[in-house]
Amino acid sequence: MVLVDITSDYINAETHKPSGCTELLILEEFKPMKTEYGDKFTGKVQPNGTKPEPKLYQMNNTSAKIAKKVLGPDTISWIGKKISLDYVITNISGEMKNVIYVNELRTLTLNQNPTVSPQNPTVTIQTVVAETTNTPEKE
Repeated sequence: MVLVDITSDYINAETHKPSGCTELLILEEFKPMKTEYGDKFTGKVQPNGTKPEPKLYQMNNTSAKIAKKVLGPDTISWIGKKISLDYVITNISGEMKNVIYVNELRTLTLNQNPTVSPQNPTVTIQTVVAETTNTPEKE
């Protein structure tokens, strides 16, 4: 028996959810790309999970807004940072389909520590982590 594994150049829920992909490392600047649904921010990413080859990720508008909020408005500064994914079943043109969304809180948490870009090891992204103090409990 031979199983056919037809994959695309793009991150998609049907392939990447079963492979355990929950995070993407951004490898290049995201730029607007014309699609039949309007402009979508698209860039090369490295997924985790069992299918880790670099792919293109085309963000829906909700995910682009979240990424902008968490990572900043300049997509070149996203290189070397990670985004966390959620898979949500939603109605698209009368069909229930898995859709990928960027998880805001987990993406923020992932980028609290420096990350090194595998494409350019000299690029490190540093973020500031808020300090917390523990007060001893009174007996």
